[in-house]
Amino acid sequence: MASSAPAQPLPPTTPGAVFLSYAREDNEAARRIADALRAFGVEVWFDQNELRGGDSWDAKIKQQIRECALFVPVVSAQTEARTEGYFRREWLIAVERTRDMAAGRAFIVPVVIDETREADAAVPEEFMRYQWTRLARGVPSPQFVEQIKRLLEAPKKTSTVGRVSDPPSEHLAREKAGHRPALPRTSRQPWVLVAVTTIVAAVSVFLWRQSKPLPTPTAATPAAPREKSAPSVPASELRQLIAKAWTLWDKQDDATRDDWNLADDLCRRAIALDPSSAEAWAASSQISLGFVIFGFDLTPARTETARTQAERAVRLAPESDEARFAQANFYRRQQATMDEGVRVLRELAQRLPNDKRVLKTLASGLRGQGRLEESLIFSDKAIALPGGDRVALYGRESALANLGRLVEAESALDQALAIGPSPAVYIKKLFYHLEVRGDLEKARANIEKLPTPFLLEDWGAYHAARVWLWRREGDRAIAVLRAVPRDFLEKAPYIGPKGYLTGMAHRVAGRPEAAKSEWQGALNVVDQRLAARPNDTALLSWRALLLAETGQRELAEKILPVLVQSERGREHTATVTAIRVALGQIEQVANSLEKAFQGDYYVGWPNRLRFEPAYDPMRNNPRFQALLKSLTAAPISKPAR
Repeated sequence: MASSAPAQPLPPTTPGAVFLSYAREDNEAARRIADALRAFGVEVWFDQNELRGGDSWDAKIKQQIRECALFVPVVSAQTEARTEGYFRREWLIAVERTRDMAAGRAFIVPVVIDETREADAAVPEEFMRYQWTRLARGVPSPQFVEQIKRLLEAPKKTSTVGRVSDPPSEHLAREKAGHRPALPRTSRQPWVLVAVTTIVAAVSVFLWRQSKPLPTPTAATPAAPREKSAPSVPASELRQLIAKAWTLWDKQDDATRDDWNLADDLCRRAIALDPSSAEAWAASSQISLGFVIFGFDLTPARTETARTQAERAVRLAPESDEARFAQANFYRRQQATMDEGVRVLRELAQRLPNDKRVLKTLASGLRGQGRLEESLIFSDKAIALPGGDRVALYGRESALANLGRLVEAESALDQALAIGPSPAVYIKKLFYHLEVRGDLEKARANIEKLPTPFLLEDWGAYHAARVWLWRREGDRAIAVLRAVPRDFLEKAPYIGPKGYLTGMAHRVAGRPEAAKSEWQGALNVVDQRLAARPNDTALLSWRALLLAETGQRELAEKILPVLVQSERGREHTATVTAIRVALGQIEQVANSLEKAFQGDYYVGWPNRLRFEPAYDPMRNNPRFQALLKSLTAAPISKPAR
């Protein structure tokens, strides 16, 4: 909390307020947090003009930290860069105050506003005993504000945002989450286990023993002794928390980041109520895996969290269907254990023939194995149960589309929409509007049906921007992309820098210099990620493309041989083609496209080549024009995708 502006009087000391501690370089991010909290009636001690002004000022700061209800330190690259600063004194004063507090009291709520990793952060060790919140650029989520309010209403109670109630292997496994605890991006250090602070010592020792890895998937695991729930834990409340989490899980692609964050919080509350509940751990594993599957947290640590939570559930109740379902769902997503996961899901489908969750997950696992026809059987079983199932219907669409049965596939989406509006189904319909038929007007109508929260997510923003780019409405694409508070989108089919799309939108709008500026910014984002993962081929592809778009031809050309030799299949071929187009290698691109589409082609390619702005430099090439004409006339003989 320091700046060079004239000192202003601090607000009067009022118990129940939130003290916001930050480095002066993070003033704007801290202001956003303060403004959001104040908008919901939370008192915040935040002075954007602090200049440390002698003993009286120092005494006032100490008084506020000693009397505030919550202490919120803002952690960032700026605090990391400053080995000295008054904010560090504030942190130590807050830590000192916790020594007089009862275990479980929620007081320190660390907030990270950028990619700074908790495991590496230069903060007091005591900060690691609390759950961390991640707010990109200090933009608070509604859940964060709600949790702060809840903590202020009952500051003396153990809280899901207070002291850690899990071992650090799980506490440090939650990153990039608006209001939930964050975790390091990588997990290369040995897991360190600490006692659960909100449970009696005997239960803590038991949980420590339970955190050991399970044997291989097929190994027999002896049943662990059941832990006893605290007598005060109401079973109905536990069941309600788990049921609410499952309701959010069932939304699948229709769920937003806030939905998954809320589900995560519900599961943590359930575990805090009864850490012996296998059902609570199983639900937590499914939610953690959902963060990965749906592109909200692709870090290895999040995947590891899903694994350890599922294994904890199995230890607690080896015969539990919920525990086995959670572990099977995790296994079917990993190449090494995919067959085992599908095998267990088959057993569960026989035991639980009316459980839509199991049937849909088994259908998805079979699609992952390439067993498309068989996957349809289990999707259809879920659809046939009372009330139908929208998620099973668009799972059916995926299998049918990959079989090339496009009419049936689109019909499945129409049936899903008949059940009710669905952002995910609207987006899936874009494949038929854009790529199959090239109907840009219907694509526009579909995008305009998306609710605003969905447009703020990576998936919705990418597809909306894509429609506006294909329609050559660059400014509308820019408006959509600017609303997303992340500079790197991580939801398939687009995992890459937002700035590449924004730059393309500027180029479409006739602003080449603005486009180049955006691409340079995107290149900086990619380089930051490459610093941590220098051999990541996908990031290298983005680097080569952005170097080409910014006119750095020689550097881009040096990367190309590495990309061409890597084994990334057709998707990578498309990436190399885009790089060559950006480099102006038009004739070479024409050669590769002609070879790629000899005889047949994947449905959708003609319209991609017709409308995708990346191919604009090819528009006047006679060979490219002839290729488009031949593709339009040729029969479709490959699956849709």
